[in-house]
Amino acid sequence: MFDIFTPLVYLIFIILITFAFTDISLKRWLLIFSPFVLFILSFSWTRMLYTSESFQGGAILFEFWYFQVTTEALLVSISLALRSLCFIALSLLFILTTDSTKLMLSLMQQLKLPPKVTYGVLAGYRFLPTFKHELEILRQAHRIRGVGRAKGIKGRIQQFKRYSIPLLANAIRKAERVANAMESKGFTGDRNRTHYHEMKVCRRDWVFFGSMVGALFLTVFMSYYFGYLNIFGREIN
Repeated sequence: MFDIFTPLVYLIFIILITFAFTDISLKRWLLIFSPFVLFILSFSWTRMLYTSESFQGGAILFEFWYFQVTTEALLVSISLALRSLCFIALSLLFILTTDSTKLMLSLMQQLKLPPKVTYGVLAGYRFLPTFKHELEILRQAHRIRGVGRAKGIKGRIQQFKRYSIPLLANAIRKAERVANAMESKGFTGDRNRTHYHEMKVCRRDWVFFGSMVGALFLTVFMSYYFGYLNIFGREIN
């Protein structure tokens, strides 16, 4: 769909759902969302300049060098940007409202993901804050010993070696300890096991899923009804 109406309406719907039914802070959401907007703007600008022949109709807005930007090329680039922002907004809604532990448990119980993979991913995910803390300790230890920030490419490469080798050694030790602990507690990969936290798909989940999909189809229908729907460069009347 290459019209502006369809992705714009659905993007507004996603944003309304995000702030009406969650406790996500507007400041935090904008802080994460803004960098993607800048990336999408640069991407849509490139799409406008290198548009295909199917979308080069309409009046010429401006031209420079051998580039020629028409009204249809501009509309398609805006549509592409809005469509990309819809995916980003949906991703943020998922990431900022989903508990990683419950997600992995649900994948294991509902989609029968192997326990070895599930608990391995969870263990690796828990390592990330630890690595950040250990990196900060290494930096402070180097400052105490008089090792300042590296300058130049050669200095940065040496600094990377000073940080990476201790972090890698600690990671290997931690991974071995975690693997032994998981095996000792019975996480051997057996699928026939009971769960303390049972994750079930309830009625509320289906209502949410139906609302998101239904809103998409409703938006497409409204776009078709009002004559905005544009697929592969041809408007549907």
